[in-house]
Amino acid sequence: MSHTPGSPSPTPAGHTLSTLAVTTMAALYEADLFAEMEEVRARLLVRGAVLFEQACDPDGAWHLQYRPMAELALMHIREVALSDRPLDERRFEVQWALEMAGF
Repeated sequence: MSHTPGSPSPTPAGHTLSTLAVTTMAALYEADLFAEMEEVRARLLVRGAVLFEQACDPDGAWHLQYRPMAELALMHIREVALSDRPLDERRFEVQWALEMAGF
């Protein structure tokens, strides 16, 4: 895999995938959204391999990435958990994000 000076260093796909899942769950934990942690685990993370797809970089290297809706759901849920909005609003939005993403 080539690296262009000034661009971010390439990150192994597995590291990126696990980082998104771990940081999302950590944000939910820190926000005391324990029931929502279980919902994310049970409805999204336990799906395993179906959450991923192979992608090819312009230089021909293959890597795994989350399917777009799974990635968007995890990123949105993480941001909601980290926000300073009232807890009940965050609970509702996590449930909404899972539903809208099809999980």
